[in-house]
Amino acid sequence: MKTAQDKEYATIRSGVSSTTDKRIDDLSKIADEVTRLTSEIAGEGAN
Repeated sequence: MKTAQDKEYATIRSGVSSTTDKRIDDLSKIADEVTRLTSEIAGEGAN
């Protein structure tokens, strides 16, 4: 697990409610959050 040291981070905004922002410094948590939001926006499909 790599943790950024105030140099790398992501600001995540939900596609459903863009009023909530999250700042994530842990790079593995960034990947998990992107995957979760992709499923939330696109839905669960066959592909």
